[in-house]
Amino acid sequence: MRLSRWKLLVAIIILISLAGKLYIVYYTDGLWWDEAVYLGLGRNLFDNHYTLEPGVPLESFRPPMLPVITSSFYWSPLLARSLVAVMSLVAVLAVYFLGKELFGEKEGLIAALFTGTSYLFVFYSSKLMTEPLFIILFSLSLILFSRWSKSGEGRDILACGMLTGAAFMTRYLAYVLILAYLAYLLHPIIRKEKPDLKATGGFLLGIIASLLPWFLVGYIYYGNPVGGFITNFNIWSFSFSQTLLEGLQMLGSSFGYIWIFLAFGLYTIYRVERKRTGPVWTMLIVIVISILFFLGSSHKEARYLLSFFPAYVIIAAMGARRALRKGTLVKAAVVVAIAAVSIATMFLAFQYAWADRHSGAPLYQASLFLANSTAPGDSILTQSYPYVYLAGRKAVPYCDNYVVNDAWEACQAQIIARTWDPSQVEPLLEKHNITYILSYKFELMNTRKAISYFDRYFEKVKAWEYWSDPDAVVVYRVANQNATVSSS
Repeated sequence: MRLSRWKLLVAIIILISLAGKLYIVYYTDGLWWDEAVYLGLGRNLFDNHYTLEPGVPLESFRPPMLPVITSSFYWSPLLARSLVAVMSLVAVLAVYFLGKELFGEKEGLIAALFTGTSYLFVFYSSKLMTEPLFIILFSLSLILFSRWSKSGEGRDILACGMLTGAAFMTRYLAYVLILAYLAYLLHPIIRKEKPDLKATGGFLLGIIASLLPWFLVGYIYYGNPVGGFITNFNIWSFSFSQTLLEGLQMLGSSFGYIWIFLAFGLYTIYRVERKRTGPVWTMLIVIVISILFFLGSSHKEARYLLSFFPAYVIIAAMGARRALRKGTLVKAAVVVAIAAVSIATMFLAFQYAWADRHSGAPLYQASLFLANSTAPGDSILTQSYPYVYLAGRKAVPYCDNYVVNDAWEACQAQIIARTWDPSQVEPLLEKHNITYILSYKFELMNTRKAISYFDRYFEKVKAWEYWSDPDAVVVYRVANQNATVSSS
């Protein structure tokens, strides 16, 4: 197939991918927890606070890049998600230029096709999530790293460091990129040779310069320039655990047929010495570290691998290109297979994204109800605090502390183990002058005992159905709460 036809085919498929995501975004009325957090942080940025609760470092550990970029649309999930969907198009273009830079235009087009039609990529770029932005920054940083490896220009490695720092402010998983770049820059030490300290210094200087705003946020809210990362790690490591087998299953299904071409690409790198350039070695290191991190961590999500998609698809594209150099029949079969499977995968992603468009909708609707039914000074008792802050109200969690400490961890452990006693909310009612309670039944903390307790002592104002349960999300009014509870 001629290059011009390849371009036209890939461009059409990628534009269909963008159009499909925008269509799904328009009809999405749900809101995930993380999306509510990002919108809430964006809202408070206009008041010079990077927190959901002024004076308290609530969710301040989140990397700030996405909330800053989408902050102008904090009031509209539709517009914020649409911006991310447009970013996903830029991400596909960034992967294309990366592939073109490293191996050639056809490899870039194939990598763009793999990215734009990937199930994970399509699904998550229809949400207000960080993956598309991270992929943009990763791809651009590797392009500059490639140019530095050819020219030795200090400005290229400095810019690579700055983009890597920006990626870190998008997702802390960028530490994998930092390790990969440093591993290549310092690898001469293994051969007892002197590494390029000037380039290494330029790379690190770029990272530090880029991270200065993040250091300032950490110092303000945690008294430590890297406090956000430490807090994020503590909270992440406290989350639920998944087995190695679950990780292997997730790993196998994450990229689907792309694994086949990735194997061809790795074989090519192994057999063809000239392909082993600095950027290629860096991508190989990223793949190895990301897989080891994914399988070794207790908390596994497929989107953790999606963050490093450029490394996987660029090498997979090289493998596909190798297959296209075979005989005419093999070449035709490979072209048809790639096009057909890519399109099928894309529409499967549309199907799943469409089915998920109502996810979190009852909680979002409850937040709108609270915004219209409560006064600005009212406090809401809830574990679903991002939705309450989205309503412009103060949230009080069941564990009465947003900062990770021994008491908070003990309370959270009881909630996760379903041994939490709902009567523990009684001192919170008076202490924080609670006026309403927002209860979400399917959260781990809301056991039957808790629901029964709330139904008995507080007035049910409004309920929303979710997952076939008419009382999945309930707003209770707290009136004369101390007398009511004490009289029991």
